[in-house]
Parts: sequence; structure tokens; C-alpha cells
Amino acid sequence: METINNMSKFPDVALSYDERIPADVFEDFESFISKTGLSYTKESQEHGPFAGVEWLLPTAVILFIGKAYFDSFFKEMGKDHYHLIKNGLHSFRKKFLSEAASNQYKRVSVPSTKTPKDPIFSILFSIMAKTKNGQNIKFLYPVSISEQKFHKSTEAFLNLLAENYSAENDDLSIQLQSFTRKQDAILVRFNQSSQKAEIIDPVEEIRRQKHPEDMEKAKKSN
Repeated sequence: METINNMSKFPDVALSYDERIPADVFEDFESFISKTGLSYTKESQEHGPFAGVEWLLPTAVILFIGKAYFDSFFKEMGKDHYHLIKNGLHSFRKKFLSEAASNQYKRVSVPSTKTPKDPIFSILFSIMAKTKNGQNIKFLYPVSISEQKFHKSTEAFLNLLAENYSAENDDLSIQLQSFTRKQDAILVRFNQSSQKAEIIDPVEEIRRQKHPEDMEKAKKSN
């Protein structure tokens, strides 16, 4: 099997996972992918030492969705794929985004001395893709999330990218215009208040997690 990093043509969907996670964990997801006809590959990655804020680093499991998928998103076949992928994604919630999963996979977490005691973003699972302009984009999930909220947040992220590929002056492009900080990947999370997938500033987010009392004071003073 060709490696994800060295493919001459990136597949529609790819999975990268820590070598200490059993490959059969992904069978439920792969059963849905096999029904779509989308090109798919997976690759285990050697666990190595990392330093820094954990949710800024590669999660233990990363689902890559290629540009070709979003290019065909609004075609009839693309719509069928969309529903199948969404159904398949629910297996990731059960296995990696629940309180039980967090405890089960503590051994594959990325060691760090700089991470807040109670991180709000999962270090086990994330989705990565590219914008229509080729920028990397990473969707962050909470450490644990209900099935309903997982459905809403995943749909919001996929729709944000689908619109980015199909429309001018789309929401993601507008958000990017007001975000000037350079980083390897655009970080996005689901905002429960606005019910939208929104770009976050990692510097501000780290500050907020480390000093929540200061951020609360700032809000009250505005």
C-alpha cells in the first residue's frame, strides 16, 4: 500500500493512526467507505515524542478528506457519499470521542507539559482537509461529545468546506479574510452558540484555557 505522505495522487479519503491502535477499530467506518466507491487508504504512524500544546499537534487518529471529494460534493454521487461518510463517522465518536474512549486511549496521548490540565479539544481524533486554495484545515472536536452534537458539528464542518468549493464569498473565505495569523493549518471548531463551524485563533485559545479568569474579565469590560 502506498503511504499517505508519498502518494502521487491523494485518495478521496485517507486515515492515519497511531500504531498502537488496533487496525480493526476502523472496520465499521471502512464498511461504509467501501459502499461509496471512493478511493481510500489507511496508514499506521510510529508514535514519537512531541512537545507543545497537544491539540495543536497531530491527533492519534486523523481522517483526511481529499479535494476531489469536495469538488464533486453537489453532484448526485457526491450527495450519496456525503450521507455514507457521515454515517461512518459516527463510529469515530463512539470509539474516540467519549469519556470511556479518553480513558481507554490515554496510552496513545501525546505527552506535554504545556497542555492545560483539562483540555477542551480531543487529542485522539480530528478531521483534516484542504480549502479550495490549498490551505490545510483541521476540525477539532471536544474531548467527549454526544451523538447529536457530533452530528451537528460534523455536518457544519463538511458544509463549510462544501460551500467553500462551490461558491464565491463563502463563509470560510470571509472568515479567513479577517484572520491574519500564519499557521500550518487553519483550526476550526463548532460554536454551540452560533451553531456554525468557526476558525479559532490558537494563541487566544491557549490564553483562554490557561487564564480563564482574565478572559472573563475582558468580556465584562467590553
